[in-house]
Amino acid sequence: MNAVQVFQSRLHEIVRTGNPVGLEDLITDPFVLHTPRFLRPVTDRGHCLAILKGILYLVPDIRYDRAWETDGSIAMEFKGHVRDTEILVHGLDIFTVGADGRATELTVFLRPTKAIAALGELEDAMVRQATSGQKVSS
Repeated sequence: MNAVQVFQSRLHEIVRTGNPVGLEDLITDPFVLHTPRFLRPVTDRGHCLAILKGILYLVPDIRYDRAWETDGSIAMEFKGHVRDTEILVHGLDIFTVGADGRATELTVFLRPTKAIAALGELEDAMVRQATSGQKVSS
C-alpha cells in the first residue's frame, strides 16, 4: 500500500468505529483545513482536531461511499445525517497526504446549505459548552 492508501485505511477505521482515537496521528503539524464555514483556512492544529473530532459526534452515521486517488491526494465522497435531524449531509473531502501517510491539508465541500447551517449551529454549541464546562447534550 502507498501512503495515501494507508491514510485512507486508517481514516476509514476511525469513521467506521466513530472513535476519534488515532485522529491526532493522521494529521501533521502544521495542518490546514479549508471549510465552507469560514472564509479563511483554519491553521491552528488544535482547532482543526476539534472540528474533525466533532464531525464524528455531529454526523454519527457518516460514511465514505467513493474515493478517487491521485499521487499524494485522495478525494472521498461522504454522506450522513446531522445529529437528531433528517438533514442529509453530502460532501467531498480532499486530503493532501505526505509520504509518511499523514494528511497535511483538507478541503471540504459540503451541501446542501441547510446542512452547513445545521452543522454550524451544533458545532458552535459544542464549542460554547466545552468552554463553559457543561456537558454536550445529545
